[in-house]
Amino acid sequence: MTGEPDGAPRCGSPARPHDAAPPRLFPAGWFCALHTPRARRGLPEIPPGPGWPPGNYLNRDLEHQEDTHDDCTRATEPGPDPA
Repeated sequence: MTGEPDGAPRCGSPARPHDAAPPRLFPAGWFCALHTPRARRGLPEIPPGPGWPPGNYLNRDLEHQEDTHDDCTRATEPGPDPA
């Protein structure tokens, strides 16, 4: 990793100028906002999303989860014994 004497990462692109904001780590290395893989192709940066999609195991609404659990329980509970 390339870095400043204090250990902070710096942009790995030889092109100048660099953005004043700290660089971010990409699979190809550390790049400032002006030299990210998308910026080099002339594409806009993808805006950050809201996080995990609704319904995944990390982002469940507790009220909805309880309702879902009740539905599953009712569907799998054994009925009255026919004998």
